[in-house]
Amino acid sequence: MKQGFEKPLVIAGSGRSGTTWVQDVIASANGLKTIFEPLLPVLDDTAKKYADRYLTAEVEAPQLNAYMDRIFSGSLDNVWTNYRVRPDRLKPSLEQFKSCSKARAFYRRYKNLLNNYRIYNKGPNDGVSVKFIRANLMLEWLEANYDINVLFILRHPCAVIESKLRLDQVARDAGLIEDMGDWDPYARLERYFKDELFMQDYITPYIGELDVFDLSPAEANTVIWCLENRPILTKGPGYGRSLACYETLVSSGSEEWERIADELSINGLVDKSLLTKPSQQASQDFHSAASISSKLSRWQDRFVESDKKRIDDVLTLFNIDVYSAFDPMPKNIFNLVKRAGNSH
Repeated sequence: MKQGFEKPLVIAGSGRSGTTWVQDVIASANGLKTIFEPLLPVLDDTAKKYADRYLTAEVEAPQLNAYMDRIFSGSLDNVWTNYRVRPDRLKPSLEQFKSCSKARAFYRRYKNLLNNYRIYNKGPNDGVSVKFIRANLMLEWLEANYDINVLFILRHPCAVIESKLRLDQVARDAGLIEDMGDWDPYARLERYFKDELFMQDYITPYIGELDVFDLSPAEANTVIWCLENRPILTKGPGYGRSLACYETLVSSGSEEWERIADELSINGLVDKSLLTKPSQQASQDFHSAASISSKLSRWQDRFVESDKKRIDDVLTLFNIDVYSAFDPMPKNIFNLVKRAGNSH
């Protein structure tokens, strides 16, 4: 087993933050088995119960322990975690054949399944890499219960929000979802508000009397981003945890990747052929953008100024100073990286 992969590697971050790309860049060069988003709620009762849960180090969760044992040992196997296609969306229905566009979308899912089977059905592996987008709030618990290395990815909230809103519209047009869709912020907020400890630690101190259910989808998604990332920014990286901003990874090339590899003791091994290639989850306009700058700023033209102001107000409410709705690049990165380095 290669140095650094005696421990499972966890890639964590909010959905639409580039975590898939980061996982593939590292896993491809190091012969790692990739386990993809094992806390997707439709997978089983454990994933449904613990997705997006706030768990501190001292919490006892034997059901989750049993599930994570399978994940970190590499023994969890299903269509989604192995090949990145939702099993519930492989089942044909009359709705999916009511139009040519919906039928083509259904065909593409099977095409993706075959393509991903060819890519990811490899072995033996030199270790395990697990990508989570629903475990941000339980990283402290994971680190207390398992000997793992964690790489946490931050991405501009406006880029994340724009991507979620756009993807839900695409899925809606394909007949896959109705109403708010996969990234419904109000359903997730309702789940968070039922968690008394999370309310006490992170929601009430920042939100106060704000009626989050009266916010626009963009504002509500900003609240979600803050709730998912604020605990990481507040406590900073712990032992065995590294932190990076998506924008810096895209714009800085191999230098930033080498820093991460050094912190995680993986000898700087990354698949450089993938550094300039977005993952299969990236949008078509990301693929076709002419420059790095245009890739990172394309969301700016998709929000009117009043939306940016409201998003920025929410970031201010949570004391988030890493990003601004009026600037596509992160700020204060030196302090974040320095804090990460000091934690080791």
